[in-house]
Amino acid sequence: MNKKIKTLTVGVILSVSVTGLSGLTADDHKMKRKEMRKKMLEHIETSFAKRDLNGDGSISHAEMMEQVSHNFSKIDVNKDGKIVLEELPQDLSKLRQMIGAGEMNPLRKRLQAKREEMQHEKQHAEKKLKKKPTRMGMIARMDRDGDEAISLEEFSKRAVKRFKRADRNGDGLVSLKETKKALKKGVKTMRKKNKKKRARSE
Repeated sequence: MNKKIKTLTVGVILSVSVTGLSGLTADDHKMKRKEMRKKMLEHIETSFAKRDLNGDGSISHAEMMEQVSHNFSKIDVNKDGKIVLEELPQDLSKLRQMIGAGEMNPLRKRLQAKREEMQHEKQHAEKKLKKKPTRMGMIARMDRDGDEAISLEEFSKRAVKRFKRADRNGDGLVSLKETKKALKKGVKTMRKKNKKKRARSE
């Protein structure tokens, strides 16, 4: 089979397997994407409203940290201000969501699911499995001062980084518009990374 035709065929199969829209026309696919985008925007707006504690239309650094602190306290069972290995949940996916304070979770979750479906080759799947995060690995990555525990400051580092990235005008507040722009940028970045990963696995 011609190499170009083979590549095109594989691309079409992957596209169908990811979206689950086998047999639909181009217009059907476009409509499905619009529906998904609409639901995602609705979810973002709902999630934003929950984190906008005073209802002023923006999320302040203090409001963001309040959410992070709340998540931290859920894991810090003995309330000593540190998270140790024994306190980490077995399901690290929940912890990863808490670390980010939830701003990008719905979108990241959808993209992650899409990426996993596209990683169909056995070698690539095995490689990914080896990289599966562990509780000890999580402690090692987040523990900056080497005390084998995670402080609130260390726990909040990722959320703070995302907050600063989303705060495009630097006023210390993140509006819904800025949140949507940050998410859109995040999608583009993730797509580029996924494209590179797929290229390396071929």
